[in-house]
Amino acid sequence: MNRYLPTGLLAGFLLCTSSAANAESPARAFVRLDEATTGRVERAVELRIQRSADGEQGYAVKNSGKWRDGPCRSGGPSGLSVLLVDFDFDGHADLWVTGVTDGQGRVRCSDVWLYKPQLKHYERHSELSSIQNLEIDPDAKQLEGGMWNCGCAGMCFFHETHGWSSGSLSKLSRREQDCGSEDIVYREFSVDSGAMKLTREVKGEPGFEEYDRRQKGILKFLDWGSVKQVRQWEAVRKSGRGP
Repeated sequence: MNRYLPTGLLAGFLLCTSSAANAESPARAFVRLDEATTGRVERAVELRIQRSADGEQGYAVKNSGKWRDGPCRSGGPSGLSVLLVDFDFDGHADLWVTGVTDGQGRVRCSDVWLYKPQLKHYERHSELSSIQNLEIDPDAKQLEGGMWNCGCAGMCFFHETHGWSSGSLSKLSRREQDCGSEDIVYREFSVDSGAMKLTREVKGEPGFEEYDRRQKGILKFLDWGSVKQVRQWEAVRKSGRGP
């Protein structure tokens, strides 16, 4: 069964087929990506996305003719999102797989597979993929990750920005807010000679506008959740490994 569907319908279709399948025959979809949000596609990506009987969604990517399982797995209702985005700003589109891992929606995992033009395949970047709640600002060419709510009804949070230099990923800045027993403390840090240097510290509970500024920062992130890419994919229910 071949269909052209918007990105957001993939997880919903898998959820429906999973409920119809038994534990020995989980819902499985084979996806081919050949359109990029940013960067140019040098090689289309083939993925195998599967939702288990307990509702968790995982994936494998076909690389150099072999299927490789990705660590990022989503237990959230929307499942995994997959799209092609230039993450290292070299002009080539890279593979981004991301999804919520907890019931409260606080933590989102990511697997970023950078395209290697010399080798003509994708390689998972472990450092990028370890950043939780990863976001990207294509115009500023910066990345950010962290935790928007680590306690105290959202008064505890941290965010770190990252950038590329000579092909290496490096931390650029950090902002954090703690909610200790005595007072709320907000801090900002910048990198100085490879080390984090405190540049601002404010005590006390912030107003709504200041709280919003601290959480959002200054970057303009790609709204990956609303990307309207059209992809051709085939959903197959089977108990085997697939093609």
